[in-house]
Amino acid sequence: YLDTDGCPDIAPEQQRFVHDDDLDDIINDEDLCPFDPEDYDGDRDTDGCPDP
Repeated sequence: YLDTDGCPDIAPEQQRFVHDDDLDDIINDEDLCPFDPEDYDGDRDTDGCPDP
């Protein structure tokens, strides 16, 4: 608050909300299928999509 505008000169850190709607431990922002859980079968287990 060193200037006259009354606002902090540095923005306070904000809490980031992480969503994982399908509860597969891959957050929605990185999940290609955020509403279908990954099946962890050894085939493409990091994309967030169940494999056929």
